[in-house]
Amino acid sequence: MIVHHRFILDQFKQAAKNPQNCNTLKMSGANYSGSPRKTLHLKNSIQKQILKDWAKKQKNITYDELISLLDLLIKGDYKQERSAVGFLLALFKSHKRNLSLDKIDQWLDHLAGWEEIDNLCQSTFDEKDLLPRWPEWERLLRQLNQSENISKRRASLVLVIKTLRSNQDKRVVGLALANIDNLKHEKDILITKAISWLLREMIKLHRTQVIHYLARNRDSLPKIAVREVERKLTTGRK
Repeated sequence: MIVHHRFILDQFKQAAKNPQNCNTLKMSGANYSGSPRKTLHLKNSIQKQILKDWAKKQKNITYDELISLLDLLIKGDYKQERSAVGFLLALFKSHKRNLSLDKIDQWLDHLAGWEEIDNLCQSTFDEKDLLPRWPEWERLLRQLNQSENISKRRASLVLVIKTLRSNQDKRVVGLALANIDNLKHEKDILITKAISWLLREMIKLHRTQVIHYLARNRDSLPKIAVREVERKLTTGRK
């Protein structure tokens, strides 16, 4: 898989030479995404197209081969290599459904900042992944929630967002609120904004639960979460 890793990275670097393929807005000073990695400033659409083109030629790739490639990408020097892990998993749905959940825990050791974490966790997994294997996912989510690694604690919140947007499964709702409860005392923006985001995303299908939870926990929740959730409840906007 080393050859495939080099090929993908070379494609990213080649595309980045064309200014039209790059984000025109580049943040100065601290990296807005929180990632400590180097970046090629590639637009997501260009990065995804490169990965789609590669994946079309790899229809017979085995689960073990894909995971070996992702293990290399997750340790890459560039932010685009690490974000490619979630994109590629989404392209190989059958392998994603069979993913050993220990891999998510392992990969999170190599991710930092909201963008890297969310590209793997929030953007990749939905109800078709979580619900058929809920006991396994529940164990993982509780484990991540108790981790000393803040990336894993954020992941314990954002991993359920797609499922809660589209499904009313009470088990997921209950665990989401329990995991928020365990982290609501934290002050780091990685956690406070994730709590706000998760509660706001729950409003569409779980409005009553959010209203009751907010009423009971107003004084202990992060202030930014209270403000943003109340605004969403009142206006329907972020």
